[in-house]
Amino acid sequence: MPGRDWGFEVRLPDDVSCTLEGPDRGRPISDWAAMGVTRVSGRPFPAPEAAGVGFLMLPAGRLGPAFVVTPNFHVLKRYNQSDLYALYIGHVGDRIAYDMGAFRAAWRPVDRLLRSDIRAIQAGLAATGLDVGGVDGLPGFRTRRSIGRWQEAHGQRATCFPDRGLVDALSP
Repeated sequence: MPGRDWGFEVRLPDDVSCTLEGPDRGRPISDWAAMGVTRVSGRPFPAPEAAGVGFLMLPAGRLGPAFVVTPNFHVLKRYNQSDLYALYIGHVGDRIAYDMGAFRAAWRPVDRLLRSDIRAIQAGLAATGLDVGGVDGLPGFRTRRSIGRWQEAHGQRATCFPDRGLVDALSP
């Protein structure tokens, strides 16, 4: 979409649930701002973007950078469907065009899990009725969102990312 950004790295307040992530959870960017979501640069969202729809994206759940992406993010994915590919391409473009630095939030260490571990988590979540988007061993947004919902339902802080504790808790 001409005239639109691909997205923005943002700060996500602790009281905004990571379960709001996903391309099916879009809302006006002004609504995200009203919830306290801010750009890491400290600048306001551009006025032309404020009324446009944005989608929360947390590729590492609460263990990495947060983004509000626009429909142009999905244009970047036409060549390669990987969310991380599109994030890096969009960010490299911004670094070239706007002389920006690296992502501001750190990518924190995560548990090293096998694809079979992720499948076990997905199967356990699906057995409770949560939508993981398929038991395929890939922690996509539906899996991450369902992890967060399960964590919240069990009185845990929602990270929306798989870890060894979830493998143990959800495996038969």
